[in-house]
Amino acid sequence: MRNIFMGTLLVVAIVSGSEVVGKPFAFKGPFGLGVNSRDVVYVAEIKGGRVSKFTPDGEPLGVIDEIEGYGRLVGPFDVHIGPNDWIYITDCLGHKVVVLDAEEQLQFVLGSGVKSMGHGEFSEPHFIAVNQAGEIFIADTFNARIQKFSASGKFLTTWGRIGQQPGEYLQNGYLARVDVDNKGFVYVREFDGGRIQKYTEDGKYVATFSSRGTGEGQLDEGYGLSVINDKLYCPDTFESRVQVFSLDGQLLEVWAPGEGDTGGKFNHPVDIAQLS
Repeated sequence: MRNIFMGTLLVVAIVSGSEVVGKPFAFKGPFGLGVNSRDVVYVAEIKGGRVSKFTPDGEPLGVIDEIEGYGRLVGPFDVHIGPNDWIYITDCLGHKVVVLDAEEQLQFVLGSGVKSMGHGEFSEPHFIAVNQAGEIFIADTFNARIQKFSASGKFLTTWGRIGQQPGEYLQNGYLARVDVDNKGFVYVREFDGGRIQKYTEDGKYVATFSSRGTGEGQLDEGYGLSVINDKLYCPDTFESRVQVFSLDGQLLEVWAPGEGDTGGKFNHPVDIAQLS
């Protein structure tokens, strides 16, 4: 687990909005994680209306909350670091996606801020991923679909709807995490449906991994799914464990040190990222 940075969230923070307090920093609803090429760690705080920055040892480096040309973040859920250390933020409660360069200067915004099913519009977008070409994949959560954009923000395609068939998402299993591998395949996890679906970069269905459950190789309620070193790392939030799969869905490892706040224990992990 060396060189892996874990993001954790207490259950009370999910259901009551209580602060998750650390020293010397108090988080307010931390969810998405990102790490740039200089090992600056970014944490999206939906209840804090900010993206906070840290060293790998947890020393605060500042926050992104007020963006020139955009205004204040409303409720950011995820932050992703793409090529050239560009910063991609899903401003979930604002129904927008904000794209900044490495110097935190606004490049463009996706979405009008009004809930809509139109192309390029969103209903509480949660997670975001960017491939090596800079193309953007957004989990448009409550529209039950993935939207794909060019590196410059042009709408390209969309796929997904509510349902139980391949390429569809369970009504009670809303979209959580999306990520891409080095070959361009896209992986989508449902929050409480227990499924991971794999697609081509243009949205053609390939396979489904896992199912809802608490056994090894099954996924309970949870947000996490990250492609790291050609493996799928899946924080299983409400089981306080991390499961590692191959890119074709074979279970490789289970990290289950027990639930708690001390030592190497997990307390409801929601995201995972790798240091360089």
